[in-house]
Amino acid sequence: MHVRVFKRKREGITDYRKRLALVKSGLPRLVVRPSGKGGIQAQIVKFSPRGGDIVVATVNERSLRKRGGSRLMATAPPVCYLVGYMLGKLALSREVEEAVLDIGRRKLTRGAEG
Repeated sequence: MHVRVFKRKREGITDYRKRLALVKSGLPRLVVRPSGKGGIQAQIVKFSPRGGDIVVATVNERSLRKRGGSRLMATAPPVCYLVGYMLGKLALSREVEEAVLDIGRRKLTRGAEG
């Protein structure tokens, strides 16, 4: 018997059990992903049963540079802080008051830098 496994699960990209729990909360998700080139991207994403995920707001280190940010290293804590701050301001302007953190398949390390 052949068991079908979703491609994103097979490749280790998506943990569907964790995703389902986040979606069931009913809150928008704050999706934070580091890029392969050392940058960071943060998004507010709402789930729609008919259309899938809808991105409400997106901020990354490049959008900071467009608004006059310095050329700090992309993963430096000040840049991560500013990305989060800017996303929070943008989310409030789009009437999103709270969200649940979604870090994907990455593990949190207490007190770590990076």
